[in-house]
Amino acid sequence: MPAALSGNTWAWGGSESSANSVSPSWVDYPIPGLLQETSSYLANFTPNATTLYSIWSGADNLLVGNSPSPAAAQAAVSTVKTAMIDLEKAGARNLLVINMPKIGDTPYAQTNGPTYIDAANVYSTSYNAAMNTAIADLRADPTFRATIYFVNVYTPLEQVVASVTNTGSYTPDFFVPGPPVTITNVTDEALTYFNDHAGTYPDGYFFWDIVHPTTQGHAMIAGLVLQAIEAVPEIYPAGMGSVIALVTGALGLLERRRVKAA
Repeated sequence: MPAALSGNTWAWGGSESSANSVSPSWVDYPIPGLLQETSSYLANFTPNATTLYSIWSGADNLLVGNSPSPAAAQAAVSTVKTAMIDLEKAGARNLLVINMPKIGDTPYAQTNGPTYIDAANVYSTSYNAAMNTAIADLRADPTFRATIYFVNVYTPLEQVVASVTNTGSYTPDFFVPGPPVTITNVTDEALTYFNDHAGTYPDGYFFWDIVHPTTQGHAMIAGLVLQAIEAVPEIYPAGMGSVIALVTGALGLLERRRVKAA
């Protein structure tokens, strides 16, 4: 659920990239869609040019909404594009968007068999192709005044799975904030180990549950976010642990003040 009005996230777990709310069986309240999250934020705040707005939305159109088609992926991206435009028109000038990981690699997909794995991977690749087009269109539009910072998680996270599968481990070759990261397990849920071993956290797991990353997985994603913004010195990248990076659909709003380069 979102933070209080003074908070910096308006994301809802389980949210889809759509204009409508959803009511999955595991909650007793409606979960707003991305455009409803955006509208709620804009109803309470006026965006400014010194805030970085992070959007990662669309996975739950597949995982919750069970809509695996390429058309569903394209519709999810269209909604993300609309949210970006709404924020820009209201005054936002720094937008960070994240593409779709290879959902077929998640434990959830793997337990659902080859047909679901293939459909999930088609959804991911269709989403990412549509996202590339949407970003290119906005960057080419002279009336769109926001800078877009794009984070590609698909390729690096695909490399994690391939490396562990082929060699038994993966160590990032890029900066990752926090303790050193080495991944040795990309098939099992760390949560299961945690429950079976009296609350002991396992080392080397990439997935916490059937779809979400562990702390180490999230640290890698934070490193990829830093890569996307570090080339622009006026955006201050410190303290990125507060970035809202959900594999479920979400709108994360991260306030970062501009700092002059030394």
